Amino acid sequence: MSVTHSKVSGIADGGDTSLVQPSDWNAAHTVSLTASDVGAVPTTRTLTAGTGLSGGGDLSSNRSFAVTFPSATIRQAAGVPSGAPTGTELPIAFDSTATTGGLYVWSGSAWVLAAPIPPVITPS
Repeated sequence: MSVTHSKVSGIADGGDTSLVQPSDWNAAHTVSLTASDVGAVPTTRTLTAGTGLSGGGDLSSNRSFAVTFPSATIRQAAGVPSGAPTGTELPIAFDSTATTGGLYVWSGSAWVLAAPIPPVITPS
């Protein structure tokens, strides 16, 4: 960054070069600033994507993040589900039978009926 003054002195320089001279005032000045001089973060600072995110990088250019959704399945059960969720199963199961039907949620140790299917009334 270069700084020049809008006013110029017409006074001649004095003999003592250890003092600021009018020609020093008239000259263009170069100012060098770093990111930390102005309170900015350096471009080498990185943005790291955590669990469930992708993207990021250093601050030398614009960066973005994307949410990464895992592949998952919901267990279909014929009756009350048994056994803990495995692999990509969500801790949710659906039972479509008339007597035990509904949406089940894994409590960490057992399947718990969260939303029963209302009974179907058959006219006689």
